[in-house]
Parts: sequence; C-alpha cells; structure tokens
Amino acid sequence: MVKKKSKGNFLKKALYLLITAVLIYVTIFGFYPRYKKQISPLVRKVPYLDKIYKPVGTPIKARVVRVYDGDTVVVAPFEGNKRFICRLYGIDAPEVSSMSQKGQPFAVEALQELKKLVSGYTVEVTTTGDSSYNREICLITRDGLDINLEMVKRGYAWAYVKYLKKEDSGRYVDAKIAASEKKLGLWRQKDPEPPWEFRKKHEFK
Repeated sequence: MVKKKSKGNFLKKALYLLITAVLIYVTIFGFYPRYKKQISPLVRKVPYLDKIYKPVGTPIKARVVRVYDGDTVVVAPFEGNKRFICRLYGIDAPEVSSMSQKGQPFAVEALQELKKLVSGYTVEVTTTGDSSYNREICLITRDGLDINLEMVKRGYAWAYVKYLKKEDSGRYVDAKIAASEKKLGLWRQKDPEPPWEFRKKHEFK
C-alpha cells in the first residue's frame, strides 16, 4: 500500500510539473511575438536611452548624433540631459524597411534629406510634453529654420494633421499641398500612400 501511494504521488507531481512547463512555454512564446509587434523597432534597437526630464516648451541646444528615418533622430543636449530620441512633431515620413517588412518608396530619400538638414549640426530642440514609444515629440529648428515644416515643404514628409495643433495645421497643410503640386520628393509618385495607412496595413508602429 505504501508503494502504491508513493507512486501515485510521484505521477501527480510529474503531471503538475508538465502542465506548469506547458503553461510557461505558451505564455512566453505564444504571447511575446504578439507583444513584440507593439514595441517600436527603434526602441528595441536603442535600449540604453534613458527616460529623463526635459523642460517642456523650453528650447534646448543640442547636436543631432543620429538620424533613423525621415522623422526620427537622436539628439545630445549640450547641458544637463543625456541623449534622447526625438520624433518630429506634426509630420510623418515614409516608413523605412525593417528586418521583417519592406518599407515605403522614398523612405531612404527622406532619411537622407533629414540628414542633410540636421546631422552633426547644432539645433534647438523643443519638446511638446508628449511621447510616442519612448520617443519625445519635438520641434527642431536650425538657425531659425523649422526643420519639421521644411521636411514637408521639400516633399519628404506628410503633414500629420491628426496630431497638429490648430495654430500649426494651416502652415503644414499648405506646405504639403505646395509640395504635391510641384511634385517634390515623394509626390513624384502617382498615388503615394500615407505612412499611417501603410502602418495600419503592415502592423508598423
């Protein structure tokens, strides 16, 4: 009788451990791929960037140390703060390719255009107080030039009307219309797809 009871307890423990292992596997490998899609590829690439305090509405002097795409850069402030990611306010540039997804036409050209405008330059960065996937929403100017608006004027970004303030929407929309009429940049395409529509289709963030 003692042996049977001992054997029964062993089987119960083994079954319990097996069920626990299966649940852990499903939780990790079943949930993670879906969750991974929700994390910006940019944030996954740059885990060392800290979430730090930056005064909202107060321009800070900084140097652009990296350009990721047509609307995202890394800036290194001259005083106090560590480097951080800036998502340019009010614009949306074509999506660049990732390891698993082909990007949009003119994504590389938009990246190169933004590089010409800011890479290595001293700029003034003004944060809006909003953030998106660990990226601060910023307005960047260089010697008085509104870089965000300039990208729209040159035809390498859309006016992101959904997130524009009323006082800014007119200028940005006018710039977008002028660029499209002149067929500048991405507007050389017959029917360019807005980046937000592209992301919706392909689960970009």
